[in-house]
Amino acid sequence: MLKPLLIVKKKPLLKYIMEVYSKHNFNHFILLGGYKIKELLKFKDKYSGKLKIDVVNTGLNTNTGGRLLKIKNLIKNEPFFLTYGDSLIDYNPNNALKKWNRSKDLSISAYSYMFPYGQLDVINNGELKNFNEKKEFLINAGYYLLDKRIFRYIKGDESFEKKTLPRILKSKKINFKIQKTYNWFPIDTIEDKNKLKKSLDET
Repeated sequence: MLKPLLIVKKKPLLKYIMEVYSKHNFNHFILLGGYKIKELLKFKDKYSGKLKIDVVNTGLNTNTGGRLLKIKNLIKNEPFFLTYGDSLIDYNPNNALKKWNRSKDLSISAYSYMFPYGQLDVINNGELKNFNEKKEFLINAGYYLLDKRIFRYIKGDESFEKKTLPRILKSKKINFKIQKTYNWFPIDTIEDKNKLKKSLDET
């Protein structure tokens, strides 16, 4: 099953993600597909109305950067939002947009994750060097505000997060700001899905 189309409480995850944006009056969505593209087209037919939904077939095995590059001509000279469609967060796109309007800084959502285990530092011969207590990490929650400048840094079919982003940061010509989220629900396991369902029940 394509993660964005996973049903949670009778609706696809993708519909919940769209609602994150549409409640702030962002109603135009471009879905970049390849795998199960026909299912995305069915989703478009079902949920288009107040929402403008375009589906673009960007290839079966194309990487995230390559998919973005294929819709370069569809992106206007204004900021746009990107998400992978495999998680739900408490995200306010207007906060990211305000930062862009002030300074043209791009933004990336981040979730503070407490790694639940202590960590061992071991040297080459297997000797224990140090024991570290549980640590807190910032995780990429997968929601971005970008603009057309990023296309200068995509070099063909490549991973946006593994190749393009490091290239942008290394250039020091575009700044990224962190936008923290306090609720992050990835959909990788049955347990993840149940956590999201419980959260939706409480809202």
